[in-house]
Amino acid sequence: MIAADRVEGKVAAVEAISTRLGHVPLRLSADLPLPPLSMRALRDLQPGRMLTSEWSVADDLLLTLGGAPLCWGRFAAVDGRMVLRVVRLA
Repeated sequence: MIAADRVEGKVAAVEAISTRLGHVPLRLSADLPLPPLSMRALRDLQPGRMLTSEWSVADDLLLTLGGAPLCWGRFAAVDGRMVLRVVRLA
């Protein structure tokens, strides 16, 4: 089997799985790195408190699926909602 045949076989398998499982909910995660909190700061945490991140809004965040890298994105606001705009695949 040549490489092109293997790729076509994998694509066909992914398409078959996608067709059967297309509506299965998947958990996606995007972790925003925050500085460590002391036990005292954690104990004193209150509603309205802001936790400052050193992460720049211009930096891409990794989006994962089940812990596996999926894509990189950037947070944006659209119609009053926070979204993650995909900028490249992982």
